[in-house]
Amino acid sequence: MRKTARDITAAYDELSNKLLRVPSAKELADHLAVEESMIYKHYREISNSVLLSFEMLLSNAAENSAEDAEGDFEQPESSLIRSELHQRLMDAIDALSERDRLVISLYYFEHLKLHEIAEVLKVSEARVCQARSKAILKLRNHLKDYLEG
Repeated sequence: MRKTARDITAAYDELSNKLLRVPSAKELADHLAVEESMIYKHYREISNSVLLSFEMLLSNAAENSAEDAEGDFEQPESSLIRSELHQRLMDAIDALSERDRLVISLYYFEHLKLHEIAEVLKVSEARVCQARSKAILKLRNHLKDYLEG
């Protein structure tokens, strides 16, 4: 996956610069001489790896915060820690652009599939996948200091 992901990223950047817009999955597939389904497959894999990494970071942070709290307080309340983490996550979501917030909201809160979000936004499924991955990276970066601190 790593080499293919790099190839897709390089092709995406090259076509974006050439076309002065976001290339479609078909354009990427044509440029790389692969099936369009392979582009979607790799978008999902890349997106899932970013999501898994983000979820692991949140999970580790919750565990570390609970352990830190046990050392600092006589009666730690893990719900308080979760509440603070939840508030930080909501603040991070609020800091996203309106479009990124919409993608995150539709995917995680409304439980729409990527193709359904694509229909709502009138963009390709690949574009929705990219937007979701980008938003997750922004959330992760926004929460990084809190989660690692």
